[in-house]
Amino acid sequence: MQARKGFGLIEIVIAASIISTAIVSLSYVFVLSHRLSIRSSDKIRANFLAEQALESWRFGRDVSWAAFIAPITPGINYSAPIDSTFTKTTRVEEVKRDNTSQNIMASDCAGCAIDPDTRKIIATISWANGSTSVETYLSNIFNN
Repeated sequence: MQARKGFGLIEIVIAASIISTAIVSLSYVFVLSHRLSIRSSDKIRANFLAEQALESWRFGRDVSWAAFIAPITPGINYSAPIDSTFTKTTRVEEVKRDNTSQNIMASDCAGCAIDPDTRKIIATISWANGSTSVETYLSNIFNN
């Protein structure tokens, strides 16, 4: 009978360690899911901000290509903080077209001509844990 008394204490210690392990594991899952939700939230916000940056360039094209797009020096990164979390970097690049087919070609194309009425716009949004980029081509479709 004496050996039976100590056996109950061992069962309690084992049960407590199993329960505490389960609680610690669950709390880690909650912490991890919270971190992932913050990261995905930042990524979603960054994607929206990058699209907004492209929309501002489209608006400038629609208002006046000569005033807003043509004077920008190609190949220079223009950076500006958006808030305490995100920074926007925009780059405007010249576009080369094949002389025969008028297709957009790589920038190192030897037999291609620079198209003065088309620009490649690259918008990058960066934050502490990453960055995202979107790009588009803008053409002077309104001849303004």
